[in-house]
Amino acid sequence: MPDDARQNYRLRLGPVVSNLLDTLAEPTPVALDAEVKKLLAGREQLTVLEQKGAEDTARLRRFMQQHAEMAEALSATSDSVSKLTDMMDHRTREMVTIFLHVSSLVGSRYAEGEELAHIHRRFKELNSDLETQIDRLLSQVREQKQTRETKVAQVTARAEEERLTLPERNAETGIPEIPQQRRGGVER
Repeated sequence: MPDDARQNYRLRLGPVVSNLLDTLAEPTPVALDAEVKKLLAGREQLTVLEQKGAEDTARLRRFMQQHAEMAEALSATSDSVSKLTDMMDHRTREMVTIFLHVSSLVGSRYAEGEELAHIHRRFKELNSDLETQIDRLLSQVREQKQTRETKVAQVTARAEEERLTLPERNAETGIPEIPQQRRGGVER
């Protein structure tokens, strides 16, 4: 193309398009049209990829929320088990103290009827209190386990639904599914 014609194109088309025309192997209007069509198709594909990226971001947020729900359920159960163990440990120490006291009283033969009856009553109270607390906490642990299992089942169902609908969404948008790369290391 002569220099005068290039100047004309540069004035009519603007610097961006004329620079594009200069980079083409064959600087003709037909080649320019083909390049513009290719760029527009790339732009449309970029728009589709941006939409898919937004959907993936939303999906990631949902997965993070599901993860938080599962962690919360596990944490609640863990706290209950810790409370139960602490309470049992405390009560065990208290019972050991009473047994030592009873043992020393019986061993030294200072135990009189009223004092022995008092120790026996206290032992029964502690035993009853311990059984009540253990039953209550075990019930609470069972309820939390049931709640946790329900939450985990719901989260798993939502994740499975997401996994099953992902190929359908990709097919609708025309984006081929990218195979997952295997992670390095040992598979569990």
